[in-house]
Amino acid sequence: MCHKESSIVVHFKTMPAYQDNDLVIDIRVLHRVFWSYYPCIKYPDIANQLSRFCEEKSENRR
Repeated sequence: MCHKESSIVVHFKTMPAYQDNDLVIDIRVLHRVFWSYYPCIKYPDIANQLSRFCEEKSENRR
């Protein structure tokens, strides 16, 4: 499943549910969630530079 907002991308992965060693029908368990801002995926170099800039600014405020 994938849900896309205007600037955020989210992917959900699920896996089958088990009770003891038996598969539970019609129930899925959340396995992984990946989210990121779309520009960070499309332009990773710019996102990395911006991230470093923000870290430097927050360190200077301390």
